[in-house]
Amino acid sequence: MKKTTIVLLVLALAMLMSACAMPGVAPTSEESIPTNLEKGNNYNADMKDLNNTNESAARIWPWEDPSIVLPPFTGEVTESGSIKSLKIVAIGDASARDAWQFFPQIAKEAGIELKLTVLYCNGDLNSHNSTGTSYTHIENTGNGWVTVSTNAKRLDVLQSEAWDYCIVNQSIANSGLSNTYGALSLLLRSNLLATVSKNRDVKHLFMQTWAYEVNDRNNLFNGFKAYGTDQQKRYADINSTVKSKVITCSNLSKVAANANKDGVIPVGTAVQNMRESYWSDGLTRDSEFLSTTGKVLAAVMLFKSITGYDVNGLELSDPVFDHARPHLGVIKESVNNAYLKPYETTDSVYHMD
Repeated sequence: MKKTTIVLLVLALAMLMSACAMPGVAPTSEESIPTNLEKGNNYNADMKDLNNTNESAARIWPWEDPSIVLPPFTGEVTESGSIKSLKIVAIGDASARDAWQFFPQIAKEAGIELKLTVLYCNGDLNSHNSTGTSYTHIENTGNGWVTVSTNAKRLDVLQSEAWDYCIVNQSIANSGLSNTYGALSLLLRSNLLATVSKNRDVKHLFMQTWAYEVNDRNNLFNGFKAYGTDQQKRYADINSTVKSKVITCSNLSKVAANANKDGVIPVGTAVQNMRESYWSDGLTRDSEFLSTTGKVLAAVMLFKSITGYDVNGLELSDPVFDHARPHLGVIKESVNNAYLKPYETTDSVYHMD
């Protein structure tokens, strides 16, 4: 009996040692093969900690290629440092929250004292034309975002400050549907925006939003069925709608120092420009709302349009930009090209062969 017990213990010990020496279960083929950029994912699909993975070690990525140089900006530039402070209120859907998220860090780098308020709700422009609409009110004065209220009224916020800029955007779901813009003209002409601020010279601008990713399948969003997965058609319709319904509004202000601008901040075109690069469709987190790098791109576009500064000098040294910093070249290129050509895409030098 004792011999049998000893034999069993020895066998068990041998099996345990063998199991400890065995390698872990090999990953499935789906787990071990990185998703290709062409499927609409960002560079993290083939990267880890900003270094090439084994699967892509031989690839020279565009942002690593020393032969690719950021083209210089050829438009008119406002002298850096000429803007000391900004008070901005932005009104829109949740895309406004995304687009403005990293604006405060850029303003801080430029030495601009900032008060930035974002009011967002689930509605579109028609909602903003109603005095009864409740908003989530978030605010940033340079020390991080604070949620002031989840039941704010627009007029109360507009009357609370001498705003320099009031910037409105249509919801991304309705951005290409011209029949949803009827309230914008009323919004800009009426006292809902134009006369309630403590600053009677407040400038009104419109932020152009972006087209969904090609692979978006969410039919819950209003107007999506009109496009299927045709991103180019959606982008074209956004542009035609902005031209026919937005830039015709009499109270829309000119942007920055460039007198040729029409009061539209072309965030959607900046996104479309960057889609022409190695990023492809990887600028949203869910095919609709912006990813982290997409938010950085939007913030740089907003900053360029409002200040007129040359963004080629931005370093984005704040740690929040660590993820996007390797891609500053294509971000700046996309913004500069959108500023010069707000209603058409421009080929990128940071392309993926």
